[in-house]
Amino acid sequence: MMFWRIIKFACEIGEGCAKDEIERGWVKKLDEFMEDDGSYSPDLNAEEFFEGPEELEFWGKVLNILADGIYNRTIGNQNDQSWQVATIWAAVDLSRLLFITSRHIQNRK
Repeated sequence: MMFWRIIKFACEIGEGCAKDEIERGWVKKLDEFMEDDGSYSPDLNAEEFFEGPEELEFWGKVLNILADGIYNRTIGNQNDQSWQVATIWAAVDLSRLLFITSRHIQNRK
């Protein structure tokens, strides 16, 4: 369920971070995927799902914003703090994975 929580938060944050139609399309694609085809499992091939390094980096930045917002207590339920540490860790970990995947793709070119 952590993966689903992170992606749902990321889609909400991504809507505010998207600067153009391309980025808004990435947000819509991920949100629709989670609604229609997603599961609680992080079984997703990032190189197949995301269009390229730019999209991977966009989501990496969004996840870092998410982690910062949770840490600074501007995102999420502040009455119950039991979820925060694990969610921050998961957002940062997934962000790093997306940035590494982006660099891997760029280095192959």
